[in-house]
Amino acid sequence: MPKKTPASLTDAIEESPERFLAYLNIDKIVKSKNPYQTFLKQFQKAFGQQAGLNLWQYVIHKYKLLNELYKNEEIQEGLPDEFKGPLNKKETKEFFEDYVEKTEKQQEKREIKVKKLIKVKPHIRKGKEIKGYNKTKPHEYTDRQQRFILARKEYPVSQLSDEFNRAFGTSVTKYGIRDKKARLLGKK
Repeated sequence: MPKKTPASLTDAIEESPERFLAYLNIDKIVKSKNPYQTFLKQFQKAFGQQAGLNLWQYVIHKYKLLNELYKNEEIQEGLPDEFKGPLNKKETKEFFEDYVEKTEKQQEKREIKVKKLIKVKPHIRKGKEIKGYNKTKPHEYTDRQQRFILARKEYPVSQLSDEFNRAFGTSVTKYGIRDKKARLLGKK
């Protein structure tokens, strides 16, 4: 689940949408075959970077905020009649679902590349037999990485893992991130 949208972001979009529209290529949106998709892709590209403004984390699955920008006169005046008005809710929902699915696939590919470094032999723990397995070398988390995880604790594990690995250039598995998040929240 994405972070709660700060009130200041909502106010900024409502008060001066032109600040955000300046990052988008409005001509490309207006002339495209599907302005809804082009608008969403451009917003994600402009505001989804790890460096600088990462507003994408606040607007994913938030139709209302993006719709405010899309309904701005600057975009609406050049659109064909069939695309005027609000964003298509169904297409917006599909775009968000595709984004989440894409981040999950990226994380799965990253996990395939993770080398299994430590072989654990079968043993008995508290009277229970534990089968042998392979595990990765434990990742040492910095304070910054821990704050990163806590700031995105509502995210699905796959999405959090993907963003974590992209931001820090690591290849920690989603299970490693899941367990670290649980430990940080005192649940494990």
